[in-house]
Formats: sequence, structure tokens, C-alpha cells
Amino acid sequence: MTEAHFNTKLSRFRCDNGREYISHEIKDIFEESGIQFEFTIRYTPQQNGVAERMNRTIAEKIRCMLLESGTQKCLWTEAVLTAVYLINRSLTEALKNKVPAELWYGSLPNLKKLRIF
Repeated sequence: MTEAHFNTKLSRFRCDNGREYISHEIKDIFEESGIQFEFTIRYTPQQNGVAERMNRTIAEKIRCMLLESGTQKCLWTEAVLTAVYLINRSLTEALKNKVPAELWYGSLPNLKKLRIF
């Protein structure tokens, strides 16, 4: 999807060696496409610091939303979706103070529909 959207070739796929991506089928697809398949060493999350920090950011947003709203933990999934939605519509230095959704969709997102969780 990313290749088609940005008209660029994916060159490398890196994962945490957690076995969910390890199969002959996916290895064959990557090999046919010329994509390097890389794994970090097991049980070393520090090798994938950017992803680990984002996971922490998402988890912190989820906890804040659930605690502030006073809702039950059963709404965890909705809180995850909301947290990621908000992150994708927030400025980030990694993209030179642009909004990820702006780069993906080509225009600034409409934030008028945002409500308190």
C-alpha cells in the first residue's frame, strides 16, 4: 500500500523476531520483491527504539484517556484507535513539523469532528 501510494519501492522490512512474520510464504514474497528481511535480536527492544517509544506513547495516551474519561478498561480497543488517530493528526518533528495524515492524504485533516474521549 505504501509503495503504491508514494510511488516508491520498499527496500527493507525490519521486525522484532517475534515469529508472527516468519513464514516461508512471506520470505518468498520479500525475496521476489527484492525486499531485505531483517530481524532484531530476540528480547532486545532497545534495537528498535523508535517503535518502542511510539508503543509507549500510544500506551500512555490510552491510559490517560481511559482514566480521564472514567470509562472501563473494556474500551481499551477504542482508546487504541483514538490514540493512533490523534497521533496521526498531530505535528511531529520527525516529519519537519508536518502532520502524518497530511502527507498521506495530501491535505490537512479536518479536526472539527474531534470530541473528548
